[in-house]
Amino acid sequence: MFDTKNIKKIILGIAATIFLHTTAAAETVIAKVVQVQPVYQFVSVQVPKTECRLVQVPVYQNRKNNGASGSDVLAGIIVGGLLGQGITGNQDGAAIGAVIGGVVTAETYHNSQHIVGYNTQQRCTQYHVTETYQELKNYRITFQYYDIVGEFYTLNNYNVGDQISVNVGIAVR
Repeated sequence: MFDTKNIKKIILGIAATIFLHTTAAAETVIAKVVQVQPVYQFVSVQVPKTECRLVQVPVYQNRKNNGASGSDVLAGIIVGGLLGQGITGNQDGAAIGAVIGGVVTAETYHNSQHIVGYNTQQRCTQYHVTETYQELKNYRITFQYYDIVGEFYTLNNYNVGDQISVNVGIAVR
């Protein structure tokens, strides 16, 4: 009828329930604050900074020249011809390179920019620096109720001697 294995399991379950069962009682009482200690933490933040300085910036003006000299254009034709032949490997490339070299040289000398003065301008750069500071995290409050001393953390700033409500409990194991 009753299997001994099942009986053992039932007895073991009842015994575990009796031994593991706890009885507790708690009451709200008025305790006295005996110590208040602020708790700080370090906080790091990225703060933007701007640094400015004055710099001299050249002022350019376009100036029309009389053009390139004959020797300048001849040098451009020769260099252009050599480059054209070197790139293409034939005489047609040399001819095209010579024409382009002469035109580029003539244009380069025809118009040019010259510095006619300087302006002072403010140039600014932005960067970030890490700043670390301490800030209040919370308060560690120590209280006493007769001979019972306890502590807790809170954001409320109590003063020594303040009366506070606390739950005092007793548990049997």
